[in-house]
Amino acid sequence: VEVVENVSAVVGQARVDHLTLPETPILPIQQG
Repeated sequence: VEVVENVSAVVGQARVDHLTLPETPILPIQQG
């Protein structure tokens, strides 16, 4: 469960970053 929540948080953060910086591609795995 912790892993799933962690991935979800990372993907969510990546989406927020993408909305903030539209020129940045969405790369959720590279966030950490």
